[in-house]
Amino acid sequence: MKYIIGTIVVLIILSVGAYFLADLWGYDTLITSEELKKELLL
Repeated sequence: MKYIIGTIVVLIILSVGAYFLADLWGYDTLITSEELKKELLL
């Protein structure tokens, strides 16, 4: 169970880190909840 929680935490940290890096580089990071749902459904 600890490994599952750890993996989820690492994935969240990586996602947030990638988001901030993209923001620093000037990419358009305005992701709406609708687009996020589409990504998750794919």
